[in-house]
Amino acid sequence: MALFEYSKKKQAREDYGDEGKSYVVVLNSADKTSGTNNQASFNVDFSFLPKNYQYFKMNYSFQSAGGVYSDKIIEFGGSTSGSTLTISTYDTAITGQFCSLNARLTSLMSNVTYLQSNTYIQSYGTGTGLLGTYTIDTPTFDILAVSATGSLTSGSNVVIFTTSRTGILGMFITHSTATTAGTRIIGGSGTTWYMSKVATGTQTSQTLNLYPAFQAKLNNSTANIHLDFGCKSYIYDNANSSGISSYVGVAQRYNQGTASNHFNLWWEQMPSQVMNIHNSTGVINATIYNGDDQASGGQQLMTDISLGGIPMNDFSQWITTISFTPILSSHIDTQSF
Repeated sequence: MALFEYSKKKQAREDYGDEGKSYVVVLNSADKTSGTNNQASFNVDFSFLPKNYQYFKMNYSFQSAGGVYSDKIIEFGGSTSGSTLTISTYDTAITGQFCSLNARLTSLMSNVTYLQSNTYIQSYGTGTGLLGTYTIDTPTFDILAVSATGSLTSGSNVVIFTTSRTGILGMFITHSTATTAGTRIIGGSGTTWYMSKVATGTQTSQTLNLYPAFQAKLNNSTANIHLDFGCKSYIYDNANSSGISSYVGVAQRYNQGTASNHFNLWWEQMPSQVMNIHNSTGVINATIYNGDDQASGGQQLMTDISLGGIPMNDFSQWITTISFTPILSSHIDTQSF
C-alpha cells in the first residue's frame, strides 16, 4: 500500500506540475543518414520519450554555418524563343551585376503577362559576359524584340518615331552609335517618347531596336524550414486547406560583416506545434527552401552561392535543437501498481 501511494504521488507530481519535462533531440546535418543539407533525412529512436502521453509540444532552434548568401538582381532588355532567353542590353553603369543562374525571371512589361509563374534561368549558353543566351523554363509564348524607325538628337532624351507606338513603356532602346547602354523608354505617347538617358549622337530616320524589359531576381534573405516527423501534427495550411504540412518556421539571414553570413531562428520564435510523435517511424525529413522564392509560389531549395553570385548545389551545414514537452492533459493511464 505504501508503494502504491508513493507511486501515485510521484505520478501526480510529474503529470500535474507547473511544467512537464522536456526531452531534447539535436539534429546536425553533418550526421544525416541520407540526402543533402537542404534535403536531409535522419533516423531517430524516440524510445526515450515517455509512452504514457499521447501528445507533445514541439519547439526548436535553428542555426546554419556561414556561407555566401546575398540578394542579386538585374534588369535587362532581351527576348525569348522557346526555352532560350537572349540578353541583348543592360545598364552597364550599374555595378554588381551577375550571371543570374537559378534566378526567377519575370517580365517588366505591363502588356506581357504570359511568362509562366515559375520561370527560372537554368543555365548559361553562349555570349560575352552577361550578354548572350540562357536556357529557361519554356514560356507560353515567345517574347520578341521589335525594330522601329526613329530620329534622335544628341543631348536630348526625346525619340521621334515615324509611326505611332503603343505598349513600349519600360522597353530598352538601342542604336549602334547614338544611345548609351541601359537606355529605356520612360514616358510618352504616339510618335513622341522620352528616354531615361540622352542621345549621344544625332540620327535621322534610323533603325532603333526595342527590347522587352525583364527582371532576374535571386533573393536569399530567408530560409523556410520544413520538418516532416512522419506523424500527425496539428497545423492548418491554407495553401492546401488541410492539416497536412511540414512547415515549421522561417530562419532569417544575419550578416557577419563580410561576404559570409548565416541563418538562425531563435528558440520559441515560431509558435509551438502539437504532434503525436509516437506514430512516427523515427524518420525525420528536413527540407530547407528559399523563403523569398517560396513566398512567390516557387519551390526553390536554399543553396549557397559563390562570391560571383552563382548558386551552388547545396545549403550550408546546420544544426537544430528540438524539444518535446509532454502535454499533461494527454496522459494515458496505463500504469499498473
